[in-house]
Amino acid sequence: MPVHPATEGVAETNAMQALAQQITALRSENVELQEQLTSTCSELANDKQTIAALQEQLTALTSTLSENVKLQEQLTRTRSDLADAVTREQVATGRLSVFVNMDKDEKMLDEAARDFKMRLGLRIAAGPDAFFALADTKQEDKLSPQGWLEACKSSLGNVDETLCRSLFDQMDLDKDGMVSREEFIAMRKTICLFVKDAKCQEMLIEVLAGLVAARWKVGVIDNTSVSDKTTEVLTELSVDELRKEVAAVLPRLLKEHGDEVKREREERKKKLAALQVEEGEGKFTNLPTAAYGNKDDFHKGLEVLGQPHPNTLEELIRECQKFKDSLDDFKAGPNFTNSSKELDFVMDPYETTEGWQEQDPEDWKLKHEYGGNRIPIRLEVFMHVLSARSEVKSRKRFGNYKDAHKLDKNDPLWLHAKEVDKAKVVLCRFIKSHLSSSSYDTCILLLIRHTGSALSLHQVAFILLI
Repeated sequence: MPVHPATEGVAETNAMQALAQQITALRSENVELQEQLTSTCSELANDKQTIAALQEQLTALTSTLSENVKLQEQLTRTRSDLADAVTREQVATGRLSVFVNMDKDEKMLDEAARDFKMRLGLRIAAGPDAFFALADTKQEDKLSPQGWLEACKSSLGNVDETLCRSLFDQMDLDKDGMVSREEFIAMRKTICLFVKDAKCQEMLIEVLAGLVAARWKVGVIDNTSVSDKTTEVLTELSVDELRKEVAAVLPRLLKEHGDEVKREREERKKKLAALQVEEGEGKFTNLPTAAYGNKDDFHKGLEVLGQPHPNTLEELIRECQKFKDSLDDFKAGPNFTNSSKELDFVMDPYETTEGWQEQDPEDWKLKHEYGGNRIPIRLEVFMHVLSARSEVKSRKRFGNYKDAHKLDKNDPLWLHAKEVDKAKVVLCRFIKSHLSSSSYDTCILLLIRHTGSALSLHQVAFILLI
């Protein structure tokens, strides 16, 4: 059925209005959606910021947690270390008394060692030759560790064997396990001469004089002599006082003397090096060059004299008695003599015919007329006095002169009974030569005081003789 145009227009208008309303509604919804979208985007942005902040907090918490784990581990280790330290402290506390006692023991050992060295040093200084002879039981001119120990025991009684061995090792200069007589004696003689030339004794006297003067009691009037007062003060000086004053002087004195000796040796070395040695025949020529070093290793005096003969005694005998001029006489004072005769006077002055030992020494026949009213003394007498060893007639050591007349007369150590008396005289003269006049007078007075009326005229004459 056909529709009226007006009706169609109304319908279209209604449809358009309805569409417009829908469009308006859609636009309104779109606006709301846009607002929601904007709000959602804003919330999303805020959420992103929140998430970022939370992530930062999470990172910080993670780091803190890691540090806490490390701190926990460190705390655990610290607790363990503390426990160990406490344990060690307890152990150390327990051992402390032991260490203190050990320190005291070491100080006591040091004191004992110093005392032993001092006492032994005094015994050796009193007579190095005699002490060495005491230790050299086998008379080999060598000292073994056992011989040294026995000598120390004989001189000082009970001794520390370890300390004795330590001192022996110090004396063994070439470390061959033995100490030779040459090493033992030569070193001490050289040191003795060095100390004497340094005037140590004189300086020590002045140091002690200063200490005595400082303690001298002024204004005290009594009848005590200066000698007794001085002795009294000396006995009251302490170790610290002596150490302080002596240490301030003697080391410097020794050093100054050492420097002086060094300068003198260097100066002598220069002078000897400047000397020219002329070639020619002599006792030092035609010998092989020494194989134990070059010229620079030796004293320059050898450049003047030449290399010495290795066997001194053999060369002495050859020069004095086997050279072409050995019998040539020369004048010595009012006498005429020669080198062969003089060597016999010292070494072998008498004819040793059969049975000569049975005769009185005054009846022994001289090899020569020595002149000058000289009466020779056999070399064996001096060998006994010096406790020497013969390199010619015997390898035995001399020394027991008091019983030498009791030996077999063919024994190289034998002496006539009258020669024993001569040995005593020689020994006494040797002792006297080492005493000052005051010490000698004191010895005489002590001898007279102790012997009293028992002192015979012969003994007094003997004392006055020496």
